[in-house]
This record gives sequence, C-alpha cells and structure tokens, in this order.
Amino acid sequence: MATAALQSRLGLIALSTAASAGGSGAIAELRNCTLTVSRDMIDVTSNDSSGWRNVIPGTASWTARAEALYVPSTSATQYLLRNALSSGSSMSFLFQPSTASGGPYSWTGTCHIASWEIGGTDPNGAFATSVEIAGHDSLTESTST
Repeated sequence: MATAALQSRLGLIALSTAASAGGSGAIAELRNCTLTVSRDMIDVTSNDSSGWRNVIPGTASWTARAEALYVPSTSATQYLLRNALSSGSSMSFLFQPSTASGGPYSWTGTCHIASWEIGGTDPNGAFATSVEIAGHDSLTESTST
C-alpha cells in the first residue's frame, strides 16, 4: 500500500520580525519540531446531565516547540528569537512539515517567544537549544497543489 508520507528532515520552522516569516528566517540546524493546536473545553455538567459530563468548545490556541543545534551568530534566527523573548515583541511564524515539492502544507501566524534554553552535557556533543513559541491570534493553514 502506497503512502504519501512526508520526510520530516525537510521540515522547517521560520520566524521573522517582518510581516511574513517566509522561508528566509528558518531556524538553522533544526532537529525536532512540533506544532500543537488545541481548544479548551468548558464543563457545563449539571444535575440534568444524567450522570454524564457535558462540555462545550471554548477558546482555541496553538503552540510550537523547536529543538536545534546551537548557532552562536548574531545573524542567525536563533539570535532574533532570543531578542524577541527579551523585548516581548511579536514575530511572524511559518511551519512547513516538508519543503519538498510533495509537501504542500504550511501554517502561518503571529507569535511570541515563551521560552528559550541552551544546554549541553555530552563533552563530545554539540550544544543544543530549544524554543517554545506561543501563538497570538489564529493559525492559518495553507495548501497548494
């Protein structure tokens, strides 16, 4: 059975202080990325619920997390996102599971940097960095075929 799976090694997360993230501000040396979209559920259970919990949909939100090898350069996107965290400024966000021609999906939005960390414990390994991104307003899905 054939599948249309995407190779994750071709995925990217891009961030920019401009109106659109595009692909120019991709996080270098990306190793892992996750985009999570969720919706809060409001409990409306009452005595009339016949012993079953009742919920209604509440507010939607999205977050992203990226892990990469640390790039110590003031021209790298990693430097821009550290500055955005310090200043509290918003950034444009782009997530593409694949940059190959067979990867037509992407998600864009406006975000704030919620956290950034750097660490390395292996004396024979590279320093790694991770960033948590909090969505601000809606996340837009785009498809092109």
